[in-house]
Amino acid sequence: MQRVRLVLSYDGTAYRGSQIQPGVPTIQETLECALGKIRAYGGRTTFAGRTDAGVHAFGQVVSCDVVWERELRRLSHGLNSVLPSDVRVLRCEAADPDFSARFDALSREYRYRLVTSRDVPPSLGRLAWAREGELDTGLMAEASSKLLGTHSFGSFASSGKSRALSRSELRRHLFDCDWRPLQCDFFPTRTGAGIYELRVRANGFLPQMVRNIVSALVEVGSGNKSPEWIEYLLVSGDRRLLGPPAPPHGLFLWHVEYAGDSDTHTGNTG
Repeated sequence: MQRVRLVLSYDGTAYRGSQIQPGVPTIQETLECALGKIRAYGGRTTFAGRTDAGVHAFGQVVSCDVVWERELRRLSHGLNSVLPSDVRVLRCEAADPDFSARFDALSREYRYRLVTSRDVPPSLGRLAWAREGELDTGLMAEASSKLLGTHSFGSFASSGKSRALSRSELRRHLFDCDWRPLQCDFFPTRTGAGIYELRVRANGFLPQMVRNIVSALVEVGSGNKSPEWIEYLLVSGDRRLLGPPAPPHGLFLWHVEYAGDSDTHTGNTG
């Protein structure tokens, strides 16, 4: 038996999230079934971050014990040979026996993609929120900067967590939060249509926190609220002041950072 660290990428469209649940398809169950099929299962897997139904991952990290006496690259190949096409193991490496993908993470980075048009290619529509209406990216950048640092994110948590947790328990530290346009050739004749991405990195996230941040920033970018409204949300901690979260299918768990990584966070592109 040995502890390994896996890096997963998945399209979350067909799954009810990452965490195993009875009677519904999840990423954790799919991975553990694959480990069993190649006779490598050594116990329950631990994910770096929990993703909700419909949310995707480019760099989800998983720690687990495996029964495996061959090269670890063969473990990756073996898993990918039995996993469905919407789940891939990108990397597999040996880890310390006490390594935890969840508790040893220093930061997690999420990205959210939005298209300012409802007429999008179907493949893009699965991976981005398509909505009409131009956005003022300057205002959104100003609003994003107000989220940096340590705050109590009660207004940005799920309704249940916002009510159940104290302000100190709702506190998180955001290292990066920026909104930017992406290079796009899909809409050469559509004025105002384009693809935008929020990149946010923190020491931890609350349920629905990134999607609620996107919802708030879109309110600002649409001209419905001022950038100072973000400060009011942070101070008030009242989830009722913010509407529904942005749809899940635009969200990606992009990167998880650990001490000693050779590829420490440098603002990964993508």
